[in-house]
Amino acid sequence: PGPGPGAGGVWGFAELHAHLAAHLAYGSNANGDEGIFYGKPGVKLEDNTVASDLAPCNREKHSGFDGDPVRHETRQLIMSKVNQIIGGTHGSSGFPKFETWPNAMNGNHQQMHITWLRRAYEGGLRVLVASVVQNLSFATLWNRGTNFTAPSIQVSSADEMATAIKQADYIKKVALANPSWMKVVLTPAEAREAARDNKLAVILGTELDTLNVNQLLELKNRHGIRLVIPVHMANNSIAGTAAYGDIFNTHNYLVNHEFIHVVADPLLAFRFGVPQIPRVEGSIALWDGPGSIKPTEVDRGQYCALGYECCAGTQRVSGCVPTGQGEKNEKGLVDEAGMKRLMAEGMLIDIAHMSDRGQDATATLADRFSYPLLDSHTGVRGDGERAHDERAIRASLVTRMARNGGVIGIGTGGSTAGGFDAASPKMVFHQGPDGNTALIPRNGSSLLHNDKTYARLTGEQKTLAVAVGPLDAPETSSCERISFTMKTGGDDLRGGGDDAVAHVTLRSRVVAIPLSKGAGWGNNSTNTIPGDLPAGTKVSDIRDIAIVHTGRNGGGFNQADNWNLDGFRAECSDGAQTILNMSGAPIMRFTGDNKRFDANVAPGGSGEIRRLLFTIRTGGDDLRGGGDNAIGVVRVNGREIECPLNAGRNWGNGSVNTVGCDLPAGTQRSAIQRISVRTTFGGGMGGDNWNMDGILVTGEQPARTLAALEGTPLVRFTAEQRVRHLYTPRLSPVFAAPERESNPSVMRIWIATQADDLRGENDNATAIVTFRGGARQEVPLNRGGKWGPESRYNVVFKLDGTHTYRDIVSFGIRTTFTGGVAGDNWDVASLDLEAVEDPLDAWGRELRKVQTATGGAKVAIGTDLNGFAPQVPLTTTRVTYPMALPAAFGRSVTLQQSVTGTRRFGVSEDGIAHIGMIPDFLVAAAARGVNVAPIYRSAEETIVMWEKAEAAARSVR
Repeated sequence: PGPGPGAGGVWGFAELHAHLAAHLAYGSNANGDEGIFYGKPGVKLEDNTVASDLAPCNREKHSGFDGDPVRHETRQLIMSKVNQIIGGTHGSSGFPKFETWPNAMNGNHQQMHITWLRRAYEGGLRVLVASVVQNLSFATLWNRGTNFTAPSIQVSSADEMATAIKQADYIKKVALANPSWMKVVLTPAEAREAARDNKLAVILGTELDTLNVNQLLELKNRHGIRLVIPVHMANNSIAGTAAYGDIFNTHNYLVNHEFIHVVADPLLAFRFGVPQIPRVEGSIALWDGPGSIKPTEVDRGQYCALGYECCAGTQRVSGCVPTGQGEKNEKGLVDEAGMKRLMAEGMLIDIAHMSDRGQDATATLADRFSYPLLDSHTGVRGDGERAHDERAIRASLVTRMARNGGVIGIGTGGSTAGGFDAASPKMVFHQGPDGNTALIPRNGSSLLHNDKTYARLTGEQKTLAVAVGPLDAPETSSCERISFTMKTGGDDLRGGGDDAVAHVTLRSRVVAIPLSKGAGWGNNSTNTIPGDLPAGTKVSDIRDIAIVHTGRNGGGFNQADNWNLDGFRAECSDGAQTILNMSGAPIMRFTGDNKRFDANVAPGGSGEIRRLLFTIRTGGDDLRGGGDNAIGVVRVNGREIECPLNAGRNWGNGSVNTVGCDLPAGTQRSAIQRISVRTTFGGGMGGDNWNMDGILVTGEQPARTLAALEGTPLVRFTAEQRVRHLYTPRLSPVFAAPERESNPSVMRIWIATQADDLRGENDNATAIVTFRGGARQEVPLNRGGKWGPESRYNVVFKLDGTHTYRDIVSFGIRTTFTGGVAGDNWDVASLDLEAVEDPLDAWGRELRKVQTATGGAKVAIGTDLNGFAPQVPLTTTRVTYPMALPAAFGRSVTLQQSVTGTRRFGVSEDGIAHIGMIPDFLVAAAARGVNVAPIYRSAEETIVMWEKAEAAARSVR
């Protein structure tokens, strides 16, 4: 049994937000099977139903093929989108090995089985808010199949009410099956009595989209609900929802038949993209099937009317959000009278997910009656600090809530916590998303790309390797002697006039270094050529390295040479220091039309840039315009800003055109990660081709040159060559130490898949990290899971214990693809490797922000387990088992290691993989100096909050 009660109050911690019956939501059938969420929590602990509750799942869509091709494909698409939201791998391995789930970074599999809930209880869990939950968009779309009448998509609050009741009944069933240690409580007095009797007090809550106040009170009076989140992921009759994701904007459209209306907020960064409407198609292409759902972007006029950006000319609308400001929901508290009715009933009111305006208005109303509010799963943003979005609560509002007795549930990972995802990652390198070409400046921070896909891995091309380091070479190192190593791919360099020359751009001059010198370079050959740079040249003087093909122009039989460059390495011979190292298949194919490849390696620099000017010179083939256009793409802090260039106009041969592009207010030059030009050419017999002979990109205010490139042509854009990246700065200093580098050995890999997925099962991928000295570390990536098309995944891992990120010299991917007709192919669109601080340090900072705002107390846990929420995935702190709670936690408790099936879970490797790991997480946090002892008083503070709500209810008029 767990520890007993403490004198003067209840001992233990409160979990304010988790979903014990999520298997009955998200489109599941009557038995809780075949929905988006997989795995059952069990009922009676002693029945030991783990093997059947947590059996392996179908890794593609949690159900087999049911004979309906539309529903089959729709479910695969939805599962892929859900996995993209979560960011983790969806594998099938459940009981007994649990190789891919439960997992802290994969939230659509069961994390609250009764066996794990019991372990959390033994570790001090004494109050649990078990919320019923639903997402009507997912649930409705999940079960759509072939339909020849192709009706519109309708969601129903009646369906939401029905699943809420079903989940509430299930939770009560679980508690009744375990009466010796669990009880569903209806009053704060019952909660206090249960906890003092050494039981887990379970409070039923709601997290739903469409229910009005009358329906919520019906759930209270007839089904035992005592806590409500009035608004979830869509606006409703009570209040507006927090604006923080494009997918939720589409959800709002399905629920309310309109997109979210926004207002500007200069302290927020989030902005909606172009919204999509899931349109129902009639009898269209055979492979889609009648009744298929096709996500379709709104047209430009509809988009501009929403005011998400200030469009040009007549499409500009009043109240649009200007460049440089973020967006939040215009809608606040709608039903003040209804909110007062909830207060008059003594309900616990949870303002999580409510819009900033809604939270403020609700808090103002609560202050009139000294009514306590809570936010069950959140992070905190400072009132004067710039934050990502309005989902995290403002610190001043936390202070107001605490004065009335309100409690804050701090999230334990992902965007709700604001901790791990905000942990100041430092990019070791970035690759993608468009090309085979990978430029890694010598201390690694960015890549330059040339085509549509960074790399295509097949049965014949099973590996991808990129040099990264060393990451600590000084900028001032000498580079008077340079060496080039060139690897030719499947098409040779002819030589004899069709040759290669390197152009090295320094601060004040360009140095040409002949490479092939008339010799032919055969297919798949490697050639090393030394060259001299002027005396006194330093690494920091090098701005650009270009490879120029001197062959003839044009095409035709036996005329212009074509040459595949698959590898390119440049290093300073006198310092043995790598400047750049590229690999691809190929990096670039040189032809008579495309004869130059530039690798910009200039330092990024500093200072604010408010507006860019693109000055572009067209060569001997014009840019047609109409539907064949050019777009400038500027990546700023991970966000891509598109700048229409010709905007439908024709740019004639030999013309020079200058176009401006506004950047967000406060943009620093160091934040500009890449500048590209892409075209919309469609290809085919009537497709456009365009020669761009020169481009100058400057900052207008103040004037700064970012890129100045010329050629004849510099690039010939065609249907096959649609993108050219022109500016990818080397950081200056190239690789600064993280702002809070508590432990530089935690890494995160982000990988985006393009049109061809990573199949999984027997077709898997492993990351290979190589350190200076030759040591290697292998990191399993998908672990048998499928990585769907057009999605992005992340894997967090610790380095081997003897190295840090500064020791990394190369990073690669190896696959197990077998090749042949049935072999897998996988398009890697982009690849990022980040050094991050220990996630517990980031979480600890978030906790301190809450404690500062509340005065040190009134802080609980709010994991959102079983709610598709990523959790803290690991820590470098070692926790040994048996594990004893520190004395500061208030009771003497020892826990054995969590073991299910053949799998042993440890917080150092697994983080909060399931609810039973919360005690381990808190012990590890304490070992890192985080003051978590007050959390073990949060059960008492939650009950006191409820008592104050009941008392305040009597004064609500």
